[in-house]
Amino acid sequence: MFIFLKNVFDYISCFVYYKTIISKISWKGNRKMKRTLEGTKLKRQHVSGFRARMATPGGQEVLNRRRAKGRHEISISGSKRA
Repeated sequence: MFIFLKNVFDYISCFVYYKTIISKISWKGNRKMKRTLEGTKLKRQHVSGFRARMATPGGQEVLNRRRAKGRHEISISGSKRA
């Protein structure tokens, strides 16, 4: 009876030990994983900046709707976000 329990405890302790080793390897210490979507200013400007909106008729409609609604900012500015 005691031999069986000793083997079970050994198995559990080995499992916990290897689990901690694997978690440390995969996380590389205490560093946190990066978010999947971290935008850049340049890409954001190209897609939804003022010049991009003015380049197409649909974009001009977007700006006109925002002006008509009284929005303070009709398009994004690059200095607001990282």
